[in-house]
This record gives sequence, C-alpha cells and structure tokens, in this order.
Amino acid sequence: MYSSDKHGFCYLHNPKTGGTSTTAALYEAVPDFVQKYHLVRNAKSFGAKLDALGLPREPRSALMFVRNPWDRVVSWYCMSRMYYARTTSSLQRVCQDCGAVSEWKLFEVLPTGELVSDVCAECGEMAVQPNSNRVLDLNRPTLWARLHSAPVPDFETFVQVFLSHEFGERAQTELCLDEGGTTRLATLGRFENLEADLNAFLAERGVGPAKLPQKNPTLHAHYSTFHTEATKAAVAKAFASDIEEFGYEFQQG
Repeated sequence: MYSSDKHGFCYLHNPKTGGTSTTAALYEAVPDFVQKYHLVRNAKSFGAKLDALGLPREPRSALMFVRNPWDRVVSWYCMSRMYYARTTSSLQRVCQDCGAVSEWKLFEVLPTGELVSDVCAECGEMAVQPNSNRVLDLNRPTLWARLHSAPVPDFETFVQVFLSHEFGERAQTELCLDEGGTTRLATLGRFENLEADLNAFLAERGVGPAKLPQKNPTLHAHYSTFHTEATKAAVAKAFASDIEEFGYEFQQG
C-alpha cells in the first residue's frame, strides 16, 4: 500500500492488475509517493491502514484497480509458469533445427503449460519447452510452495489448486468493500482501461498525466482460449461477488 501525504491519497496494489506498472508511473508523477505497508489482506486491514494514514474511509481517499476474474486467473497461471521456468531452468537452449546455442527467452504460455520461445537468431525457428509430468506437492503449506514444487501443470489443474487455497479464492471485493460488503473504500479503476483511469484519478488531484510503462507482462493468448466449461464455472463460483459488483462477463477473444 502506497500513499502521498501532499495529495492526500493512497494506492492499494491488487495483484495481477498492472500494479508494478502503476506503481512505477506513480513514483514518477508524484514526488512524495512512498510505500507505507507491505501487505493488505482484507477490507478490515485496509480500513485500519486508512485510519492510520489519517485518510477517511471513502473512495476519494484511495485508488485500486480490478480485473475480469476469468482473465485474472489466466494471468496468475502464466506468471506462475514463467516464474518456475526462470527460477529452475537453464537460460540457455540449443535449437533443435540448427544446433545454435542462444538465450532462452520466454515468449508465450500455452494452456498445456508449454512455453514457446522467440525465434532462433540463426535459423528463425521457434522452440517449445514441454511441461513435466511431475505432480504438485499439495501438502506444502503455502500456495506458492505448492505451485513451485513442480512445473506448473495444465491450466485446468492449476485452477483446481489455485482455488483450493485461501489466497487464490480471495475475491477482489474482499479488499475494496467495507466489512458489511456495501460501501467501497476506494475509487475503482479497471485494468482494461488502466492508463486512462489512473490519469482520471490523478487529474482530480491536480497531478499528471502519468506515463504508464509496461512492467512484468505475462504473454499469452486471449483468456477465453485457456478456459474449459469446468474452469469457467469454477471461476464464476469462486468470484461471484466480483462478477456481480463489477459487472464482468466471460467474453470470447
């Protein structure tokens, strides 16, 4: 959680909503923008931190972005798969077509868990890093320990593991609505309209415009290509409050 005393607002980083890019833009646009708290788990914690900062519990005090739940889960999946590859795999690959050795650069994550790299500099062929048949250790205590106990599985298995954990099943409404679930504690921007909504919030405070850099992108096809009927239903059930509160729908790419 970040804040600016001069402009009287804070920014709550909701994971997988462009937070790294948004934070970088705010650091550039707002001179006294600083991180005040590392973790905000729920609306009760959020409200307490607003109190500690001397900010009223109302939307004008804070900014938070939300994202389509079906898209957000795909982004979690791709980030997990790419993170595992970066931390456990060699960054060197040998092209199977021409034998040239080059740096492995992650290009796109497939629903199967396979990774497609950029083209070989020598012959122009693309490379695919297959997933593993190792099984996730579901007895590990944290979500990330489970996901990193083996290469991240296919998307459908990932959804089952992700939604079985208290962190994965946490709705975005649990952060931004008060404990009664009726009052918003922050101005809600849309990930789908990130830069415009950020600058609209800043303009009301005489700041900006901010230039949004692209940080930590996860490259993948449209989220609809990952989902099966089973995963669509599972996400809809887990994040029903997000879908109702923010009016999101599942859309085909």
